[in-house]
Amino acid sequence: MGPTEPPAASAAEARAMSFLREIAAGREEPVFLLASALDPVLEILVVANELTLDFIAQLTPIAERAGAAVVPISVEEGVLGDLWMQDSVEIGCEVSCDDGETRREPAVLAGLRSKHRGVNAAPLDAHLRDYFRGRGFRVHELGEARCTPDWIDWYGNLEVSPPVNAADGRAFPVGRAMVGRQHGLTMHSGVLDFLDRQGVQVPPVVVDTSWLQIGHVDEVVSFIPSRESPGFRVLVPDPRRAVEILERLALAGHGRTPVFEGHSDETTVAGLLEEVGKSEETRAIVASLDETRGVLCRELGLHEEHLIGLPVLFRGGAAVIPNCVNGLICNGHAILPAPCGPVVEGQDAFAAVIGGELEAHGVVVHFLDVWDSFHSRAGEIHCGTNTVRVPCAAGGLAA
Repeated sequence: MGPTEPPAASAAEARAMSFLREIAAGREEPVFLLASALDPVLEILVVANELTLDFIAQLTPIAERAGAAVVPISVEEGVLGDLWMQDSVEIGCEVSCDDGETRREPAVLAGLRSKHRGVNAAPLDAHLRDYFRGRGFRVHELGEARCTPDWIDWYGNLEVSPPVNAADGRAFPVGRAMVGRQHGLTMHSGVLDFLDRQGVQVPPVVVDTSWLQIGHVDEVVSFIPSRESPGFRVLVPDPRRAVEILERLALAGHGRTPVFEGHSDETTVAGLLEEVGKSEETRAIVASLDETRGVLCRELGLHEEHLIGLPVLFRGGAAVIPNCVNGLICNGHAILPAPCGPVVEGQDAFAAVIGGELEAHGVVVHFLDVWDSFHSRAGEIHCGTNTVRVPCAAGGLAA
């Protein structure tokens, strides 16, 4: 049985469904839709093993407060380190129109990770195929997995915006797909061709993620609801902002204050600033992200004030400060990796900036320490979770 739908449809959902009725009418096959981070969450799926038990315990009461259920998924033949629920399956829905009646049914895109040479991802992918089929979801198989050590075909590299109008006038009433491109390689052609055949959330916005180790678009872009027009804001990493915070603290005499205290990469404000903040890599990343901001504004029809830069630093293409762009947005709540920044006057300096920015838009912010479970394995909370959402029912702010 599929998930239970919310009892009431929003005005945004009604507009989207009207658009979809026009697209779906007369088609033999239903239209598959990706869900955006602003769509209502019914369930949060997490791999359950000894690495994630503490995270699940932290997440469960927050999810309940947000009106969602946490669904732990245990894989008997799984690999302990494959925690990447987001990457293993893309969850959406299919819309069909027959005799004037519009139906929405749950559906997923099956994982394409089985031939990955670095991680034995086949057990989790296979388990989720069976799991969703058993619940009545339609499962789409989109071709053969590519034999590659890269992560580009993992579904953290496939996201969708809220409804937008590009700067050139093209309208995307049910959102626009987004993918990362790493050194000329982008998402599996089977996925891109499938989405192109749907004809509703394409062409995708292509973001240059060549400077990242993993190269997923969800490391670079996410969305939060907002009380202000156009109803959302875009989160992007901003190393420049991280450097500004560290420099301000150093000038105020906090250069020796610990950063990442108690964790494997513990350093100081001065150490992080000199070793990472002022590195040549950071300067190159800032330049690339400036270009990405321009792409987002153009392709999503936005302005700079619609983008929120969060303090993140990277080394070797991996986040040094836990990357809060890669968080879980759930029914007006932002569930983010604790940045483990320098504590000054009782406050984490990074968390204070991030929390203040998001709370100003009406979002309820939660920071969870996922250093040992996700962050130390080159992922964050978005990577380690997946959500059953109701596409086209634009999520609002928390009550």
